[in-house]
This record gives sequence, structure tokens and C-alpha cells, in this order.
Amino acid sequence: MTVDRKELRLGVIGLSEGNGHPYSWSAIFNGYDPEYMKDCPFPVIPQYLSERSFPSDTIKGATVTHIWTQDEAVSRHIAKASKIQTVCQKMEDMIGQVDAVLLARDDAENHLAMSTPFLSAGLPIFIDKPLALNVKEGNKILALQQYKDQVFSCTALRFAQEFVLSPTLKKKLGGLMAVKAVSPKSWEKYAVHIIEPVYTLLSQEEFPVKVDQVIKIEDTVEVKAQTQGGIQLEFVTTGSKSGKLFIEIQGSRSSTKLIFSNSLRFSEFLKSILSIEIFLDFLFICSLKKRLSLKDLSKNICPLEFLFR
Repeated sequence: MTVDRKELRLGVIGLSEGNGHPYSWSAIFNGYDPEYMKDCPFPVIPQYLSERSFPSDTIKGATVTHIWTQDEAVSRHIAKASKIQTVCQKMEDMIGQVDAVLLARDDAENHLAMSTPFLSAGLPIFIDKPLALNVKEGNKILALQQYKDQVFSCTALRFAQEFVLSPTLKKKLGGLMAVKAVSPKSWEKYAVHIIEPVYTLLSQEEFPVKVDQVIKIEDTVEVKAQTQGGIQLEFVTTGSKSGKLFIEIQGSRSSTKLIFSNSLRFSEFLKSILSIEIFLDFLFICSLKKRLSLKDLSKNICPLEFLFR
């Protein structure tokens, strides 16, 4: 979805271990300063940024104007590297100064506390996936919304072209019978990357999904489930074991294996922030006070029960 929108002011909050989103998300809006970005503690970020042309490759219609992380020195470096105007002493300082907030931490246990002041202030907020690690916590976040769809959260892999079934392939597969999805790394942070793409393959009649079995061996987690219509689902995160992220689909006529690839290419990085672009489009619609039902937006929040073991 693409709409013409006014220039929106965005605030970025938070930084979690092993996650460079405050650098990368801000740079894709603002551009970046190579001299400072070369010292980014996540080398892949300056690598893929250098492969593109700025400002032509920025997301248009919004600017990250405010930044807050737990460490002011880190915040100042991000601000210099990603051309952010204002470094906040407290994250709440950006309330009244920005149109929306991007919560850039992927450690979901902090999402409730960090989102609360912005939700209470009525600011739209994009929360990095996963929204929460259990249904109770997720529902607490959603209950704080001042209006429908104030919270937006999803994995960008639901938009990955590798996981889109063409009409020809759908016809070849026939009716869905079983789906197995596998991702490397932890269940807590990476299960969402396989659950949401599978969710998009299912019709609404298949929900709710019933979890039959959870198997955990060391840091590998396997969840077996089935839909209302009897489709067998299996989700596996392999922990420290390396491997491809893929989805295997068994249909009534044939089967296929969909493999996500080239995750470090800038084209995939652009894909990874497509969800933010959609978030901005809906922000603009809201700013015009066209209080629509925004059903498309609510579909971008994966059903909580589906995410947690």
C-alpha cells in the first residue's frame, strides 16, 4: 500500500544486545554519515548501507528526529551516524515532539514497560517483534491502546517473496494438508519469523489453532499443532545449530519447499522495513482523521496464542 503522506516525525527508543535496529532503522529514513557509521558495532549495517545510494534509497515521508537508548553515549553515536537531531535524556521527553514511536528492542520482556507511556499518551507505536512472550503480557500491551490499531507489530518475513504462493503453485499443491517451518536461533526471538508467514497461508476458518505437543531438547524447540480444519502444523527453532529458514508445504496433490535466502543483501533489508512503511501509511491515514476500521492493519498483528508456548 502506498499513499502520499506529510513528513512524519519519528522517535526511536531502546537498544538490545545483538540488535542494531536503532542504527539501521534510523539510517533508512535519514541517510547516514559514513565517518560515524563505520564505527557501528554491527558491521553488516555499514556494509549494506554502503551498497546503496542515499538519499534516493531512503523511505520518504518520515524522519527520525528523536533517539533514546539506555546509554546516552550510545544514543549520541547513533544520532551522529544516522543524522538524528535530538538525543533525549528520558524516553518520555519525546512525547509531544514526535508523531509516532519505533520501539527498536527485540527483547520482548521489556516491551510492556517501554510502550506504556507512549500508549497512554495516544502515540502510535511500532513494536519490534515479537510483541510479547506470552498471551497475558501481549494482552496487557493491547489493553493499553487508546484507540484501535495504535500498536503495530509484525515480522517482515510475512512479506518475503520467497514465501508467497503464486496461483499456479497453489493449484499444483491442491488443498493444504501439512506445513513444517524451521528457523535457526531461539524460539523467543525467531519463532515469529516462521509463524507469521505460515499464518498468512491459512484461511480464517482454520483458526483457532490447537497446540498438541511442545518438545524442547537443549536449545531446540519443536511445536506441533493443528488447525480447526485438521491441517498439521510444525514449527521448529534450532537454537545454536545453523541452517536455512524454510517452510515445507504438503498439499493434496504435491509438495514444495520455500527457502528464505540472501538475508544480508540490502534488497532484503528494504524488505525487512516494509512493515514500517505500511505502518507509516496507516499513520498518515489516521492523521487525516479518517477513522477507518483499518482491518488490513489489524491483520499485521499475528494472533498472540499462535506465538507462545
